[in-house]
Amino acid sequence: MAISSHDIDLIDGVSDTVHVLRQGEALAPGEVFARADRMREAGLMQPRRVKRHTQLALPRCKREDTFFRRMRHNAIAIKEAR
Repeated sequence: MAISSHDIDLIDGVSDTVHVLRQGEALAPGEVFARADRMREAGLMQPRRVKRHTQLALPRCKREDTFFRRMRHNAIAIKEAR
């Protein structure tokens, strides 16, 4: 199935493979959402999930429950290290 939208968070949430286009041309191969410079070049924002993971220097998680499980694990590890 193919979907076309400017709702980046929707696309990020439902897609396994994404092609970002600028003026009908593919912008970049691979994980383009992680490349803020390429997203700006296309006039788009990074998906919130990707931006959040980048800001926290965490590996990206597709599902929120995986993200929160990792956050809890990291918080426990930090607490135990003190």
